Amino acid sequence: MYVVFEQVKIKKFILVIFSLLAVSVSADKTVKIGGIDGLDPKETGQKYPVLLALSGGGARGLTTIGILKAFEEKGIVVSGVAGTSMGGIIGGLYASGYSPNQLDSIANELNFRRLFANSPPRNSMLLTKREGRENHLISIRLNNFNPVIPKALTAGQELTSLLTSLTAKPNYQCGADFKKLPIPFVTISTDIVSGKQVVLSEGSITDALRATMAFPLAFTGVEKDGMILMDGGIVTPIPVDLARTLSDSVSFVVAVNTASILLSKDAIKDPVDLADQVTTIMTSDKLQSQLETADFVLTPPINDFISADFDRKDELVKIGYEYGLAQADSIIAAVKSKSPENRYSNVILDTGLRESAHIKLNEMIPDKEFSESEFLAVCKQFVQQESLFQLEVVFPDMDTSRTVDTILVRHLSEMPVLDLSLKFEGNNVISSEELAKTFVGDADYISSSGLQEGLKRIIKRYEELGYDLVIIKEVWIGMNTPVIIIELDEAIIKTIDVEQNEHTKDWFIRSYFPLEQGKPYSTEGVSNGIRNIYGTDLFARVTVDALPSDDGVVVKIGVEEKESTQLRIGWHWDDEYESEEFLELKNDNFMGIGLEYLLHGRYAPDRQHYFFSFKADRVLQSYITSRFKIYRTILNRQLYDISDEPSRVREERTTGVSLSVGQQIARLGTVSSELFIENVDYFDPDFTEKVQYDIQKLQFRSLFETFDRIPFPTHGNRHEFRLTFAGKVFGGDVEYTKFFTSHESYIQFGKYINYHPYFALGASRSGLPPTEQFYLGGQHSFAGFRTEQLAGDKMVQFSNELRVKLPLHFFLIARYDLGEVYNSTDQIKLRNLRNGFGASIALDSPLGPLEFGYGIVNSDQEETYLNLGFRF
Repeated sequence: MYVVFEQVKIKKFILVIFSLLAVSVSADKTVKIGGIDGLDPKETGQKYPVLLALSGGGARGLTTIGILKAFEEKGIVVSGVAGTSMGGIIGGLYASGYSPNQLDSIANELNFRRLFANSPPRNSMLLTKREGRENHLISIRLNNFNPVIPKALTAGQELTSLLTSLTAKPNYQCGADFKKLPIPFVTISTDIVSGKQVVLSEGSITDALRATMAFPLAFTGVEKDGMILMDGGIVTPIPVDLARTLSDSVSFVVAVNTASILLSKDAIKDPVDLADQVTTIMTSDKLQSQLETADFVLTPPINDFISADFDRKDELVKIGYEYGLAQADSIIAAVKSKSPENRYSNVILDTGLRESAHIKLNEMIPDKEFSESEFLAVCKQFVQQESLFQLEVVFPDMDTSRTVDTILVRHLSEMPVLDLSLKFEGNNVISSEELAKTFVGDADYISSSGLQEGLKRIIKRYEELGYDLVIIKEVWIGMNTPVIIIELDEAIIKTIDVEQNEHTKDWFIRSYFPLEQGKPYSTEGVSNGIRNIYGTDLFARVTVDALPSDDGVVVKIGVEEKESTQLRIGWHWDDEYESEEFLELKNDNFMGIGLEYLLHGRYAPDRQHYFFSFKADRVLQSYITSRFKIYRTILNRQLYDISDEPSRVREERTTGVSLSVGQQIARLGTVSSELFIENVDYFDPDFTEKVQYDIQKLQFRSLFETFDRIPFPTHGNRHEFRLTFAGKVFGGDVEYTKFFTSHESYIQFGKYINYHPYFALGASRSGLPPTEQFYLGGQHSFAGFRTEQLAGDKMVQFSNELRVKLPLHFFLIARYDLGEVYNSTDQIKLRNLRNGFGASIALDSPLGPLEFGYGIVNSDQEETYLNLGFRF
């Protein structure tokens, strides 16, 4: 932001003084007190400027937040930050304007485990996209049918999204030049292609911070200009030399050493730990060499912490704060010793000061020699007492060959609101009249603090409307008029460009991005856009950068595409059908527009399912969804009489084709209609001949589901409604109408207890074909019965399940089921309802849930269950 003052008298006076002193403007140091960008007159106490060099160390680096808190309390001012790895993240955010308290809040709210997630959160995906995602054991992406080996655990999208939301505004304000941030900043990365250090001082702050902490095996690198940028600590564990380049006036460097320590043998548990250990060994000499060049080294007492201790973040911040306070006085003494302040004895006052103020300032100036800080303290007090708008103090360059001990002081006075002409430029979203009311408020005079508060109110007003990238480009103040002209940059989007996509169409990616050309930029809108695009599961990483241009914001969407062809393998053990497995080949970005084709084969001796489907989660740029499917199902269904032992097996064979068209309802669910054309034949040993018929049916369906995870959800709801019509009018052999609805919820109580209620109701005209009946029974359906033991044309069920989380990923589960199936309306009586009780213990294992359970119905039928793996 630039401030321009119109004050002819002062300009002439300055020329006279400067000619007398024979000093060039560039050789002097001007300090402003008050005004729009000067020192706060109310802020007292001496300041001690330093440069910071911050190392990495993973979670250990969080101690830096506490150290920064201590620095601010003690008056140690950071004039520049150079950081690497975690030090780059914290240093970059601090340089962007985030206070230590804000950084602490960000760390507390952040789920560090989620940072290593390598797939979108379930609820960021369209329902049709997330169906069937949690049922496989192995997914292998293929490039020309060659397996693609992942380069790391994650591409770090969660971290990228967070950094984008935090740094969009400061990145835009500084014009992508990190040295123009509120605190000059620079970070380090390693190009693993050339093995060289790469200094990142411009461009995208998000990419720079993401690159500097891209630790090998944990995070993939950031590709840029033919380089692959990874953890800066590999080549420069702490950038002390780089920190010295950030200021011409400050040279005192404080190095904060939180670098990883060597792990014990037992602590090396995985490849990431091994890579950390090797890196620590290889960089120890470089670390020591850089620390020796620092003016002061802070090494917090955190030997009991390792780089993965993010769950102990509160302890680390507290240790950093206490350690920073303990070391602050030593740092201040060292700063004073290395950089003694210049001494002055004469002051030239601007004749524009009114006589009484002139006399008062003369009286406040010390008679003896005084330092720069001492004189600034006097001026701050003077500005407050005299209600001055701004005071400028010009300190001469003491390093020149001449001897100069004279300070120049000039001032600008406050402005009355009644006589003020207030003008705005660049505003289109909010009218000038509304901005003027917002700016002035209830003030009678515009003081320096009033001006700053007025500008803050303007920005806040835009933020309330969702336009949080708006900045004040320039403030023009005419003191003789008086007039204030405020030029705004509303961050109107000029273009939206898509980059790095090789296969996916630009328009398809933009269709998931809510912001539009010609509209103001919104951080919330960008966050939603990143979430939407990443939620397609077609990209390993999505970035959005906002770059300033002469006539608006250039928004650049960057994507890293996943290979679209996948081979997926699934297996489970079912207590009824025993070992079942499936194999499927899938392409989820056919033609680069998100179309999906899927070839699926599932096999067990008594249950098989084969199908080919072609699906569009979104038809073109609409939210209409469609799917075409051809399928074949083989089922040897166990039939029961009175006991829980099967009396016979019915062989069911279904071949069909279906076409569905529906509407996505946000990311909550879908409403659709689907046409089925099926040929069914079955053989029941009670009959001498095979039964065969055609079913053509039209089904209306709505499904809403918000579970946070599968299996073992902790919260969320699922509601399904189906209404099916089959009849000869559609060309089939059978007629019926069938209705079904269900609702279930997961409700968390504290950390360990979860309640899961479920209700279902089904009805139809009597005489449903056997393949279309309602079925109940099984560990997850009705405790005490075998799988699908009960069958009927109507059903009702109400279940309650209580789940308790135990250590080591175990769960203890108890459930109560109440319900029944009926073949006619006459059978529907409350006294006929059955009661089932069940209990099980489950393990959330890498192969899926391992569950062992027991159930009993009406105190006379018992059943035990054993299931392993994901349900499909």
